Amino acid sequence: MMGSAPAPFRVPDCSAEEKQLLLTLARDAIRHAIQCRPPPDVPACSLTPTLVEPAATFITLTLAGELRGCVGNLVARDPLHRSVMDNAAGAALRDQRFSPVTLEESGHLKVHISILSALVPLRFNGPAELLDQLTAGIDGVVLRHAGRTSTYLPQVWKAFPDKETFLASLCRKAGLDGPAWKEAGAELLIYRVSDFGDGLET
Repeated sequence: MMGSAPAPFRVPDCSAEEKQLLLTLARDAIRHAIQCRPPPDVPACSLTPTLVEPAATFITLTLAGELRGCVGNLVARDPLHRSVMDNAAGAALRDQRFSPVTLEESGHLKVHISILSALVPLRFNGPAELLDQLTAGIDGVVLRHAGRTSTYLPQVWKAFPDKETFLASLCRKAGLDGPAWKEAGAELLIYRVSDFGDGLET
């Protein structure tokens, strides 16, 4: 979970109560989606200004310590509460790396919500200057190159020993060669997140 961030990396500042509501909505949205039911109704009286502010989110689901789905969006389009619900349902059913989550599994999922800041493009002359601008464990990174896009959330840094390995994997995730981040025309953008959920401070 991040504290106060520089202005370009501002994210909605959710209270503990708002975070708990978002987690409840995410879990309810997952169960409804699995049962082919419409998204759950959200009482208007529970929607604070923060929850209706447009926000980009990612929802990460784990089961028994293993990734079970992760879906999100990079640009704020929908109100925060709606983004969380839509991406929670998507993580359960539309992550093509996994089979759809079952109703039985849904009761055992751990739900992790990441609320994203705006994307900030990096300006650099050469690989060394790019690497200097990245903060491992803090920056989410978006790669855009040759008509392809991929991203890793900040928590993914812990899976890699260094920045170059991280970026090479990000390239392969986009269907590119590992060194593609060094090529002319490669665009790198960073963002920060406020994250919370099961097993994390809320």
